[in-house]
This record gives sequence, C-alpha cells and structure tokens, in this order.
Amino acid sequence: MLIASCGNISAQSKMLIGEWMYAPSSLTMYDDRIGLELTDSAFYFIYNGVSLQDGNYIISNDSVKVSWEGKDRGSYKIVKLTEDSLILNSSGEIKRLYSRKIDFNPELKLEGIAFTAGLCFGLCPEFELNYDSKGMIHFKLLSKEKFHVDTSYALTNNKVLRIDSLFKFSKIETLDTTQFFGADDWLMNITFTYDGDKHTRIHGTFMEMPYRIQSILHLFIEDLKEKELIYQRKSID
Repeated sequence: MLIASCGNISAQSKMLIGEWMYAPSSLTMYDDRIGLELTDSAFYFIYNGVSLQDGNYIISNDSVKVSWEGKDRGSYKIVKLTEDSLILNSSGEIKRLYSRKIDFNPELKLEGIAFTAGLCFGLCPEFELNYDSKGMIHFKLLSKEKFHVDTSYALTNNKVLRIDSLFKFSKIETLDTTQFFGADDWLMNITFTYDGDKHTRIHGTFMEMPYRIQSILHLFIEDLKEKELIYQRKSID
C-alpha cells in the first residue's frame, strides 16, 4: 500500500485524517496516551484530558514521519489501514487503533447537563451551570465577593449541535463513575441526563476529565469566557 505525502493527498492518506483510539490490546497500565489525531499536517497524541501536538508529519513510503522544528520525532510504519482500523509499527512495537467514528451513537439523546465548578489552587471561578437539550443555560456564579451573577441565556444553534454531536461520541455508559478523575487542578462535578431518565455523574478536575467529555466542558468554559461571565466577571445584558 503506497501512501502519498501530505503535499499530494491521496484517497488513502485522507483516510488517516481524524482521531484514532488505541484498541484495549494495545494499552498497558503505564500508558498515558489513549490515541492519535492527525489533521492535514499536524500530528497529536491524545491523552485522557487533552490532545497535545507532537509535531508535523508527512506520509512517505508507507510511513508517518513526524518532526518538530527540524528535529525527528519518530516514524510509524503503516501495516494496515482501512476506514475504521489502523495498525502501526513503531520500532518493532505494534499498535492497533480504531477510528473514533465507530464510537458515534446516533440514538443517544442528551436531555441535560448539570455542571458545578469548584475550587483550585489559583483563581478558578466557582459556578453552577445547568443546560437543557433546547440549548438554554442557567448560570450562577458562586462567589464570596459582593459581585454576583445569576442569569439565563440560549446557546447558538451551532453550539447546541456541536454539544449534541460530541455527546453522541461520548460512550457515556462505559465511563467509570466510581473513579475520581483528578489532580491538583480545577474541581468539577458533571451529571449527564440522557435517554429519558438515565444519569451518569463524573467527578474530578478539569484537565483530568475523560477525553470523551473534555471537549463538551471546554465548549461551555469558552462560551462563558466569551460572554465575560467568568474570569472578567461581568454580567450580560
């Protein structure tokens, strides 16, 4: 199987673009990476809470070659590539991955999200946020200061659709609700209500939240910052 470089993208190399998750057989208890993400030119490692760019890449001679600022970051031989599976050989170590598209569940229906952000060792804002499937948010800033916010507003339709799509990728029923996903970071509690009366509660800190719900939290945080409801601590009209 011959794959062209990113400068001349073939149908096969386009298949590589996306998120690839390690199959359970390719993970050990010492692994902190859970997958790879490839864009048109950037190569990322997916960790539990975040994706971090490892470099840029080209595809040549059936290999993904990664470099950063002129320095070699590694080469991954493509053993097998289909629309939903990928096998790589890195210096004799075989890694089996599957396309994250497989995780998509079109039948999963999000009813609401209850989201509480608490303390950290810095200046993290404390707040409560409730979101319903129609895109309405009720936000309450919890502060010991005189300044106080208690408001409701609607997300844009694009953001509502984005949250719904991300949730359908979440594999929510497989998440370990007994685990505390945390480190020295911003404390958070999130409860998802879905498919009528099902509930899943996740407890931990922002950067250590499971990857599959991290993007949802990030969208809420960025929206609150855009509206200057957190950090700048101003209310909306």
